[in-house]
Amino acid sequence: MPRKRGDAPTEKELRYRELLAEQRASGLTLRAFARQHGMPETTLAWWKHTIARREARSKTTRSKTAGSKTNWTSVSLVPVKVVGSLPTATFVVHLRSGHSVRVEPGFDADELRRLVVTLEASC
Repeated sequence: MPRKRGDAPTEKELRYRELLAEQRASGLTLRAFARQHGMPETTLAWWKHTIARREARSKTTRSKTAGSKTNWTSVSLVPVKVVGSLPTATFVVHLRSGHSVRVEPGFDADELRRLVVTLEASC
């Protein structure tokens, strides 16, 4: 039975929240972590999506009920020194939030920066 808005998380959801926190801390991909724990990757992916959706909905509800108050999220960026020219090959950036971003050659650095800030703030 689906959880209603405002209900406390079930024991099962809390367990998957713990597992996903372990996965993020481990630095392993979702696939590698699931394999290591003997569970389907799709199950972890579903819970990751479901929890993110619930948290986003919860934040939206809180900000609507906060009246004129603004809920700000603090984001810290790590300085990066670029040596040489821009990459000519595709690369992947793995974020602390657990998100991964595939970056194609010729990317817009400002657009990437905004995306990273948005993704990091979503967790």
